[in-house]
Amino acid sequence: MQKKTVIAALVAASYIVAGAADARLYRWVDEDGQIHFSDKMPPELKERAHATIDEERGTVLEEVDEAKTREELIREAKREEELERLRAEQQRLVDEQEAKDRVLLRTFHTEQDIRMVRNNKIEALNVKTEITRGNITRIKRELAELQRTAADMERQGQKVSQAILGQMESTKERLNAQYGRLVEHEQQKRAIEADYQATLERFRILKNLAQRPEEEKAEAGVDLGLLDDSLVPCGDEAACAAMWERAEAYVREHATTRMQSASDLVIMTAPPQQNDDVSITVSKVQDGEAGAKIFMDMQCLMDNPIAREFCESAAVERIRSGFAPYIKGE
Repeated sequence: MQKKTVIAALVAASYIVAGAADARLYRWVDEDGQIHFSDKMPPELKERAHATIDEERGTVLEEVDEAKTREELIREAKREEELERLRAEQQRLVDEQEAKDRVLLRTFHTEQDIRMVRNNKIEALNVKTEITRGNITRIKRELAELQRTAADMERQGQKVSQAILGQMESTKERLNAQYGRLVEHEQQKRAIEADYQATLERFRILKNLAQRPEEEKAEAGVDLGLLDDSLVPCGDEAACAAMWERAEAYVREHATTRMQSASDLVIMTAPPQQNDDVSITVSKVQDGEAGAKIFMDMQCLMDNPIAREFCESAAVERIRSGFAPYIKGE
């Protein structure tokens, strides 16, 4: 009898312990921000954020987030898709850079190798620039001869023929095209310099090299022309017309040689004759989709030390640097 009583007591105790172990509370917050507790889970909690708490210990057993709506699930899927795309693109760029680095290290063994290739490319463009300048000088002479012929005809009381007028116009167009090539050459030189500077910096990173003072001097010796002071974007048609008018005024004020031509394409003074002569040509060049740009080219004698010293003087530099602000109306 006592044995049965003990067994019954043990069974009852096990039920009590099991009940204590299963004692749980459910906590949630309603739409008004009020916190609720219950020992039973209301059906609506399946879709709402809630927590399951051990009633005896007061610890959180489980936290359940609010069920996502269909729109939230779609947005989340799109974000994940975009994240994967960005990761793939990033990896592509990393792989591309690593491939470029391998080519760079195979192509160049020293910094001097990079400078040599850069300088050779720039020198090749310098040669093209000299050829273009030679063409400009030749075309200017042709234009001057045509203008003399037209002036002679007018002095003799004759009407300038359409043939001469047509030749003058086509000569101005050829001259303008040559100035466009001159601008292209200078822009290409700048692009080469920028590209090889980036190459040099990457090479130093890969080789863990620091730049030395003598290398700074070597890099500073690259002639990139003076486009910043001499090439001005034209803007829309009205702005361009106003700038062109100011450009002609600037030429008339600062050139020391007589005005030789002033058309819609070219404003030009006669070639320099004296050591302190400044000849100025302004042309309207096309720059692809960027539209027209106004380019100023200055000439002075360079065939003797006195003329060269004048051409490199501060006075001549002020004429060059003052052009862009003046025609912009600044």
